[in-house]
Order: sequence, then C-alpha cells, then structure tokens
Amino acid sequence: MMNLRWLLLLLGGMVVLSADAEAALTISNAQSTVWDSENKFVLPKAIPGARVEYVVTVSNALFQSTARNVTVTDAIPAKTKFYVGSVVVTIGLLSSLTYPTGGALEYSRDNGATWTYTPSADSEGADVNVTNIRVKVGGSQVAGDSFTVAFRAVVK
Repeated sequence: MMNLRWLLLLLGGMVVLSADAEAALTISNAQSTVWDSENKFVLPKAIPGARVEYVVTVSNALFQSTARNVTVTDAIPAKTKFYVGSVVVTIGLLSSLTYPTGGALEYSRDNGATWTYTPSADSEGADVNVTNIRVKVGGSQVAGDSFTVAFRAVVK
C-alpha cells in the first residue's frame, strides 16, 4: 500500500489528507459566516466576534481503490480562533467508514508538532491557542463515498 498525502491551501489554512491505499481522494471546501453579534443569524457578517463555519468534504472518486485510515489535518485560519466543541464529522448512513467517539479528534497548539492539547473556552467560547485539528476516520472509504469535517471559528 502506498501512503498518499496532499497539501492544499484551504481558506487561509492548510489541509493535509492522508490515507492508506492508492485511492483518488479529493477535497472540497466551503466556508460561511453563521452568526454575528449585530445581525445574529440573519445575513451575518464576518466581523470581530462572528462565528464562521468551515466544512471540508473528502470524496473518493468512482471506480477508484478503497481508502483506509483516512486522516484530515486542518489549520485554524488566520485571524480566527477555534470555537471549542464545534467539530462535527458526518458520515453517510450506508458508508463503511467509522468515526469512534473520543480519540479520533486531536488538537495542536504548536502547528502540528504535537497533538496533546486540550482546548479551553474563553468568554466567546473559543480557544486562541488551537492552531490545528486532526480527525482520524476508520473503516474503508470505497469508491463514490464521501464524508465531511466541519468546525467553527470566531473572527478576531
């Protein structure tokens, strides 16, 4: 098996994707402001204190090899701070991927040199010390399968 790694610039951060197998995994991403203190949930703007949601979708193309042990590593975008407790991993009902509770989500405060940091929320619910998150998905990502990793950040 070959360990594949891709580096992509994602919304001001860097996403690293790794998997055991020769699968044709692709990354797509989106971001949206979901709340600010002035407009609340109605047409929120990315002003200081606003919450922005980042969504990374990892897909395995049709007619490709199965990927195993997929790991997504993402940097928290510049001029934001990680919103504690906001990571959501979504896997399809018919997927053979697994996301175990606990142990599959790690945080770094030193740009990925170590992964032992435990976030602590400030008055805005965020932790400025989190520099990266890492999500490990188990099982097999077959051809045509995808999953998403979403998290929120607070604009500084």
